[in-house]
Amino acid sequence: MSIISGRKSFLSPTRLPGGLHYSWVIVGILATVQIFGSSVSMAAGIMIPPLTDPEGPFGW
Repeated sequence: MSIISGRKSFLSPTRLPGGLHYSWVIVGILATVQIFGSSVSMAAGIMIPPLTDPEGPFGW
């Protein structure tokens, strides 16, 4: 479109304005989601044994 309209595009299709490739942004988001998911699954493993303890405060 920039050739037809005569305007220059300021964003390269593979780079963000700071010079960072957009795939690194995706990798960062995926790593954050992976860390969050791992911590949630580990927290469930910590919380379930007290809930199932028959002598505990919940008595399940």
